[in-house]
Amino acid sequence: MKNLKNFSYVLGLFIALGIISTIPWIIGSKSDSGAKIAVLEGQKDENAVLGTVQGICSEGSCVEDTLKQELAQEQDRLIEKIKETYPLTEEKWNNALFQIDLAIAQDTLTTDKPIVKNNPKDPAIIKKAREILASYNIDPARVTIKIINDPKTKTNAASYQGFVDNAVVHDLEINIPRISEHAPEIQEAIIRHEIMHFLNYDPLTRAYIEVMLLENGIKAKEFMKEPAIQNLYKHQEFRADLLAACHGMSTAQALQKDFAHYIKTYPQDQVAENCITHPSDAQRLQAVTQLVGYLEAESKIKLA
Repeated sequence: MKNLKNFSYVLGLFIALGIISTIPWIIGSKSDSGAKIAVLEGQKDENAVLGTVQGICSEGSCVEDTLKQELAQEQDRLIEKIKETYPLTEEKWNNALFQIDLAIAQDTLTTDKPIVKNNPKDPAIIKKAREILASYNIDPARVTIKIINDPKTKTNAASYQGFVDNAVVHDLEINIPRISEHAPEIQEAIIRHEIMHFLNYDPLTRAYIEVMLLENGIKAKEFMKEPAIQNLYKHQEFRADLLAACHGMSTAQALQKDFAHYIKTYPQDQVAENCITHPSDAQRLQAVTQLVGYLEAESKIKLA
């Protein structure tokens, strides 16, 4: 996209854990195996969950891989909805989507041998963030970690991506006063959530789409009110939650605790009118809680 470089830094912002909305949402369509992990369709009983997971395992797959596939399918569907909402020329849309794929293909975020280099004076949470990045085979040197000191905001951390000098840039902001209020396992879960945004190139995808709309005379204050745009952004938050939770039960439980904390601390925010880019904490808690049921069922099957 020719004008993307004219932005000193083109970013898609994702607040780690906070802001809210209320929307009906189902994860993806059926996977190739026919199994379906639709964690917001309503609570399923234990036998139904177990049967679904047995079907997934019988075909040599697992809950995490099936979930990733469904989430990717849902993102594709939601982007199609944006294309229908803003029927620009097919050439413009194809070019934007091609540029996203090209930028991702050429990126050097991941490596087989990540090396963690810390400064002795770095805060413990910064050192931990680099270790977590490396655990996903991300080169910590490719992620700029910025310390924020803003106790007035609810934001614990935020992930940014842009395209500068023919390369994808990755920034992770950590708000020390706010994230320090949480237990270590919640701090780690928050960081894992942000890392999922990096690995799925959520901020980069948003940046390219937003810039294309701006270039075609559609103002930000207009497209940010559009449900098709909002639903894509909310989906990306669900995906970051759920894939972070797949790391292990401790991460999933930490996310549950954090969502419960936000529901209790900010009840006034649990209304649809305040939601732009994030689902409600109640929805996020429900999604992760239902995913936990699938993960527990998978564990039982493996131990049988």
